[in-house]
Amino acid sequence: MSLFDVFPRRARSQLALLAGLQLLLAFRFWFVCDDAYITYRYAQHWARGLGLVFNVGESPPVEGYSDFLWLVLATVVERLSWPTDLLLPLASMLCGTVLVWRVYAVCTGALALGRGASFLAAGLVAASPAFAVWSTSGLETMPQALLTFLLYEELVLRRDERDWAMPSLLISWLGDNKMALAIPLLTIPVPKLVLGNQIYLTTMVLYCHSGAKSLPSG
Repeated sequence: MSLFDVFPRRARSQLALLAGLQLLLAFRFWFVCDDAYITYRYAQHWARGLGLVFNVGESPPVEGYSDFLWLVLATVVERLSWPTDLLLPLASMLCGTVLVWRVYAVCTGALALGRGASFLAAGLVAASPAFAVWSTSGLETMPQALLTFLLYEELVLRRDERDWAMPSLLISWLGDNKMALAIPLLTIPVPKLVLGNQIYLTTMVLYCHSGAKSLPSG
């Protein structure tokens, strides 16, 4: 189903305006965080076959990244000899655009706010300078924000339409550097509080997928 089938003409115009505003501000406040270059350095070495290390030859290797899936994407980009410090911020920026659109869709759909109020709500997100800055940070911030919002939609707003839950859950684990739980060889230390939060999200998604009509209380 295409965008034209889901939204009428007026809604598509509003979506175009929202995307234009968000992209305009993202380019205006273009900012690649210095921390992103830590991930890029790991990716560069990994792509060249030098190992998942910050400094070539260091032993034992130091895990200085916090975004494994984003690192994998950066490694693929490096392997293809494409500009990582340009393409990853652009990918992050597009995640920001999709997030603004999802806010609009939720407001018009599940929350039934009307198109005017929904446009205003999504517009406030798109017009936020902080949102614009972090849209191009080069980190996993914006993709993670998008996936978290999709999980919110799944768990709270539309438990009968589970299109996004499992992909979002999987990526939230990998993107937040929890792959150690699936691949023991990586043995990545995970803070108990963050791990507990991720286990809770996993439990809730699996509970909803089991066919439950409501979340457990307490």
